[in-house]
Amino acid sequence: VIRGLVPGVTITAQEKKTVSGYVLDETPQNILIQRGDAQKLVFRNAPKGALTVRKLDSLTGQPLSGAEFRILTVSGNPVDDNEGRTSSNGIYTTDANGEIVIAKLQPGVYKVSESKAPEGYVLDTTAQDVFCQGKEMTFCTTLCSLHESVALLSLMLAISYPM
Repeated sequence: VIRGLVPGVTITAQEKKTVSGYVLDETPQNILIQRGDAQKLVFRNAPKGALTVRKLDSLTGQPLSGAEFRILTVSGNPVDDNEGRTSSNGIYTTDANGEIVIAKLQPGVYKVSESKAPEGYVLDTTAQDVFCQGKEMTFCTTLCSLHESVALLSLMLAISYPM
């Protein structure tokens, strides 16, 4: 609540910071101050998405740990984890479940490419574009090599709740 505003004046407000896990709404909003009437501005923040990369053996479907993937923004910048607070230089390694999970991604296009294959598997350096926006889910499949391994990319997005 802001008190002491003069009626008849138009106020412009812009969000400068939001809670972790949500996209900042930088669109300025205007409101005309009226005598005896409380006005309000509402800023809606969409949740950030999460990218999951899964590395599987193409014959058995078993998860493969130890595969390294490089994940970049479309402009070529490394994607760091934890909303940029944890630097990985864009390099991630699949865990025992054959997965890499990066949470709280800004909407946009990301390039995912394998940079190191697990021992006994063939490296596939073909980059894939993954689109992260809204409440959509994107599933992409890469065949790394005939009868070698498969990498599945899935984009998970949280459901938006009004704040």
